[in-house]
Order: sequence, then C-alpha cells, then structure tokens
Amino acid sequence: MKRALFLMALCALLYGQSLSGSFHYDDHHSIVDNPHVRDWRNIPAFFIEPDLFSADAEKSMYRPLLLVTYALNYAISGYSAEGFRVLNIVIHGLCSLLVALLAEALLGNRRDGWIAGLFFAVHPLATEPVNYISSRSESLAALFYIGVLVIHLRAVRGVQQASVLFYGAGLLVKSIAISVPFAALSLDAMRGRFLALRRYIPLLLVAVGYAALVIHNRFIGDSLAAPVRSLTSQIYTQLKAPAYYLYVASMPIKLNVQPQFFVGKSPFDPAVFFGGLFALSLVCCLWFGRRTPIGWALLWAALVLAPTFLMPLNMLVNERRLYLPLAALSLAIAWSVRQGRVSLRLGGMVLVLFAALTVQRTAVWSDELTLWLDAEKKAPHMHPVQNNLGKALQEAGEWERALQAYARAIDIDPRHGDAYNNMATIHHLRGEEALGEGAKAEALSDISAAIDLYEKALIAYPTYEEIHQNLAAAHVLLGELDQAISIYEKALSINDRRGEIWNNYGQLLYDMEQLEKAEKAFRRAAAEMPDRPEPYNNLGNIYSDWKQWEKSIGHYKKAISYSEGGAETAAYNLTIALRQYGAYDEALSLVDTYLERGEDRTQWLLQRALIERDAGRPERAERILATVQGKNTKVLVIWAEVLSQLGRYKEAVQRFSQVVEGTEDRARALYGLGKAHMGLGDSLRAREAFGRFLSVWQHRDTRREQVLDWVVRLEVR
Repeated sequence: MKRALFLMALCALLYGQSLSGSFHYDDHHSIVDNPHVRDWRNIPAFFIEPDLFSADAEKSMYRPLLLVTYALNYAISGYSAEGFRVLNIVIHGLCSLLVALLAEALLGNRRDGWIAGLFFAVHPLATEPVNYISSRSESLAALFYIGVLVIHLRAVRGVQQASVLFYGAGLLVKSIAISVPFAALSLDAMRGRFLALRRYIPLLLVAVGYAALVIHNRFIGDSLAAPVRSLTSQIYTQLKAPAYYLYVASMPIKLNVQPQFFVGKSPFDPAVFFGGLFALSLVCCLWFGRRTPIGWALLWAALVLAPTFLMPLNMLVNERRLYLPLAALSLAIAWSVRQGRVSLRLGGMVLVLFAALTVQRTAVWSDELTLWLDAEKKAPHMHPVQNNLGKALQEAGEWERALQAYARAIDIDPRHGDAYNNMATIHHLRGEEALGEGAKAEALSDISAAIDLYEKALIAYPTYEEIHQNLAAAHVLLGELDQAISIYEKALSINDRRGEIWNNYGQLLYDMEQLEKAEKAFRRAAAEMPDRPEPYNNLGNIYSDWKQWEKSIGHYKKAISYSEGGAETAAYNLTIALRQYGAYDEALSLVDTYLERGEDRTQWLLQRALIERDAGRPERAERILATVQGKNTKVLVIWAEVLSQLGRYKEAVQRFSQVVEGTEDRARALYGLGKAHMGLGDSLRAREAFGRFLSVWQHRDTRREQVLDWVVRLEVR
C-alpha cells in the first residue's frame, strides 16, 4: 500500500502542472467536437458502432471502453481538460505500480520492483500519454496488458478469470493488447515454466473473438481498405524505427509530438539499410538473451510494436507507441541494476534527471501554441507540424503568422487539403469582418480567395463534409444562396449525421423563408446533437413566426436547459414568446433574472416595458422607458407607441418624427406616426405617414393590409 501511495503521489507531483493544460490535436475530433461522448446513454452503442469514436465519420475507431471513460469524464466535469487529465495521471500511477509488481514477480526481489516502478513513473516518454488526453488509449490499454501479465505470473494453477477479463478490457481500449497471449507464452518459456496449453486457450479465444468482432463491425476492413502507403514503403520506413525508438528511450532530451521522420523508399537508402542492420542486431541480442529477463523484455517490446511495423498508419513514428515498451525497458533496467551492470548511484542520478526532464516536457504541453512551436524547432520539414502550428497561431489570433505556416505546409506537401482549408477559414473570417465594417471590396477579395482555397482543399479531400460546409457558408456571404443550398446538400449526402451542418442548412432555409424545410432541418439537427441549444432555439424561432407560442416556448426552454453560461439569446427569445402568449408574470420573472445578472440592461428594460405595455399597464411601461440610458431609435419608437397608447398623441408624434429618417426602425416609426396623427384627427398627415410606410414596407402581410384599409378610410373623410 505504501508503494502504491508513493508512486501515485510521485506521478501527481510530476504532472500536477498539466492540470491547467488544454485539449490537443486529435482531442478535438474525438472528444471536444464528438457529440456521442456527451450522453452516457450512448455507452451501449460504443460497443457496437465504430463511427461513434469521432465527430468525423472517416476517423472511426473501435475503442469502446476508451469512449466510456470519455463519457464518464464528461458526465462528471464537462469539458474541463483538468478532469480528463486527472484520470490520465491516475492511470499512469496505476501502470507504474503494476510495472513494479511485474518486476517483483519476475525478478523475485522487492527492490527490483521499486526500481522498475520508479523508472517507469519518471521517464519523460510518459509525458505524451499523460498530457495528451487521446493517448489515454495507450496508457489504459497498457494498464490492462500489464495487469494480465502480473496475474499470469502469480497464478500457479487453473484458469485465471481475472486475466481473461483484463485482456478483453485491454482489447476494447486499443488493439495493441492483441499480443498478450504471446507475451505470456514467451514469458513462461523464458522462465522454463511450461504450462498446460489450456492455460492459454481462454486468452486465445478472446483474441479470436475480438478479431471476429472487428471484422464484423467493419473496423478492420475499413482500416485496410485504403492504406496510407504501400506495404514495401511501410517496411522500409519501419526498419528505421528501432534505432529511433532506442534513441528517444535512452536519451529523451528531444522529444517531439511529431518527429521529423520520413518514408523509406528503397532498401538501398542508407538510413533504411543501416536501420535494417541495427534491427537485425537486436534480433541477435534477443536470441542470445532469450533465457534472461532482458532478452524477454526485448521480445515483449517487439511483440507490442509488431502491428505498427506491418500496418501503415498516418504517423510514421511517435512517442506514445513506446508507452508499453517503456514497461519492458523498466524491467531491463531493474535486471541490469540487480546484475551489477548499473550502479544504484548512477540509477538514482538518472531518475532525478528524468524527473526533471518530465517536468520540463510537461510544460511544453501547456497549450497548443507552445506544443507546436516546440515541434517546429525540432521538425520544421513536417507537413503536420506546420499545419498544426498554423491552427495554433490562428486560435491565438495571429492570422498572418498562421497563413505563413499554412503556406509552408503546402510547400512541403501540396497533396493534403487541410492547409488549404485552414487558410480559407482565415480569409473567410476576414471577409465576414470586412462586410461588418462595410468594406465591400475587401470582403469580396477575401471571400473569393476563401472559395478558391476551399475548392482546392476539396480536390484533395472530396468527401470531407466540413469543407463543403465552409464553402457553402462562403457562398452565403456573397449572396449566392442557391449554390450554397446545393453545397450543403452535398455535404449532407456525404455524412447526414453532422448536426451542425443540418443546423446551418436550416438557418439558410429559414433566411430564404422556406420555413417548412427549415423546420425539418432543425429537427434533424436536434436529433443529431440533442444536447446543443442552437437547433432548439431555431425551432423556437420558426414556431414564433407561425405564432405557435406553446411550441416556441417549449423549444426555447429546452435551448436554455442545454446552454452554458447564461443562454441569453434563447432567454430573450423566450421572453418575447411569453409576452406574445400572454404569460406576463413568467416573462417579467425571466426579465428580472437577467437584469439581476447585469446583462445588457437596455434590451431587458425594453422587454420589461413591452410586457407592461401589452399587459395593459402603459404607465409602468413609460416609467421604465424613462430609466433607459442612451436611448436609441428602438427605445424612442417603443416610447412613442406607449405614449400613443396613453392618448398623448402630440408627444408620440414628436418621438416618432425623431426616428423616421434613415434608420432600421423607420417603417415601424412611420406606422406609429400615422396612428398618432389619426389619434390627433390629422387625416392629411396620417395619410402622408402611411404612404411613406407603404413605400418602405414591402411585406404583403396583415399590417400592410391594415394600413391600406386605413388609407382608404382617411381618403373618404
């Protein structure tokens, strides 16, 4: 127990600063943007459907138990990176304890267990699996993997059900656990302990069952259908990997989230040739040391890494793959100390040095910008490094530097579409800002550049629905609405489970006054992202337009329940719906809530005045309007309407007259001005005001019909 507490405390001390860190890299598509982990009711589906792993269907993985931990993290602490990272630290501490127990059981000495556990706990190679939340797949799978070996070593007879459960759990986290039966068998062979075959059959049956499952759910088939490189290129590349892995494990001073490592193209490439010779020398060492713990540790590491040697993955090499082999290295170090090949004093110095390097490396993981600036220093010629540095700079608001990083990424490898898409988003945002400032020429230039870049991105990634969505939004800014509709529909034909695309598509339909189609789109958006407020708020707007107040109120309330940080937009819309529905007391209560929070007082005071006016209390409405600071045209129009309601038509005419020229409230003011003149019995001025109203109010609605009727009556007089 003391050892367990000490190792846990040591891990907490080393990684405590990581709690203030951010989400990184793949965390966004698999956790932050993934709607499936936000609802614990999806947990059973995690074990069936690989597509739930990510917000991007093309990045599906079958790792259901990992998703369960994400869902539980979210249920407990929401999207607090601190909560996610606490669990990562706990897992690393437990892995350190299991490494200690494995070394003690294998080497027969408690001191050996301490050495192995401490070495594993402090080694800087663990910084990525601890700090990078998505790397939990490595550490959690390692926890179950090492647990199986500890149980296996301590078992004397009979089938150990716990080892079977641990093995199954490891496979449900990540497929790297597949080699457990072979690791257990080779471990027994090294120790000269030849057990009955039935001891291994349960593990082999679990492996076969897992293989059948991933074949059935298409995960393995989809993974193999479009390999990122040929098998020969993969082998040439991975022949260089053992030398790199041994270097970073023994000299962890230049760790990098994206190492500068290139595809091997020929066996005669010097790096491939000498890398192959080095790998062959390791095989020889393994053979000659096959009856020693260090020989088995080398074999174990090879078994763990074997799938990455044959399976082409996007990243050629990375540090997190060494998390489980680090356990093997820890055993080898403990055995070397026991044999006197490494002194305790030297070992202690190494532990202190590695602990310092771990703290130093953890600081690099504090946020995306520090992480990718560090990566660029060490791997400036890697496309993913420049692209991700660009994203980090873009998030930090440094758009010019971000564009430069994206341009470097394109120069390195123009075949990828992500840098084009990211450059496009900057031009897109600039165009939106320019439109807001009235700089139409600048806006047209930036938006046109964005469209051109989105189209280039789609040449590389024609099935990326997110790029189609961005392209559609750019066409909306240019007023090319029919083209935008077509592009949104193309995006939805690629992936009809993206709620945000349905929501944006619905918003465009709503703006085009195609309300029935918009309603269907918003309903689909709500079905795909049931815990997001936007679709419910938009549905509330549609039902408000249709004057179906009960439905609109229900949807606004649902939007508020799923909102974080106040939900002011939905609450404001709810206030209007409640007022129109006649639920004045509830509307006033909601207004008071937001006034107490110190929200935008002008808009909430206006709503309070409107509620009092509609409730038949115009005197109260006028008193409220008198307290509004910085009276804008909307305030003046509403005040004038209240004065008309009080029969104070002369004052109303004065206020309406202040806002009838060149304002967005002009039509409303002209309408009210005409009514005020009618109240004064001034037919001539009333007809004039109503005529001006009709010239600016082009909607063919009940208000226009009412004004036309009044004009006819006034002419009769």
